[in-house]
Amino acid sequence: MAQAAIPLMIAGSLVKTVGGYQAAQQNAAVVSAQAREERNLGVAEVEKIRASARAAMGRQIMGIAESGFQPGTGSARTAIEESLINRELDIMMSRRTSEGRAAGLDMQAKQIKRTAVFQAVEGLIGAAGQIAGYKSDYAAAGRVGGYSVGG
Repeated sequence: MAQAAIPLMIAGSLVKTVGGYQAAQQNAAVVSAQAREERNLGVAEVEKIRASARAAMGRQIMGIAESGFQPGTGSARTAIEESLINRELDIMMSRRTSEGRAAGLDMQAKQIKRTAVFQAVEGLIGAAGQIAGYKSDYAAAGRVGGYSVGG
C-alpha cells in the first residue's frame, strides 16, 4: 500500500509545480496587460493635453486679436510660443510618467516569470529527490543486516 502511494505523492508534487508555473505565467500576462493599458492611457493623456492646449491657444489668439493687437507679432507671438512650449513640457511629463509606470509593470512581469521558472525547477528537483529517496528506502527495506530478505 505504501508503494502505491509513492507515485501519487510524486504526481501531486509535479501537478503542484506545473499548476504554480501556469498560475505565475497568467499573473505575468495580467501585469503585462496592465503595462499596455498604462501606455494606452499615456497616449490618450497626450491627446487630451494637445486638444486642451489648442483650445486655450485659440482663445488666447482671439483675445489678442479682439484687443487690437496683431496676433502673430511681438508680445502676442511670444505668448503663443510660451503656450506651445508649456504644452510640449506637459506632453513630455505625461509620457515620462506613463512610460515609467509601464516600464515598472514590465519589470514586474519579467520578475514573476523568472520566479515561476525557478519555482518549477525547484519542484522538479524536489520530485526527483522524492523518487531517489523512495527508491533508496525501498532498496534498504529489502536488506536487513546486509542480507536480502525479500527473496
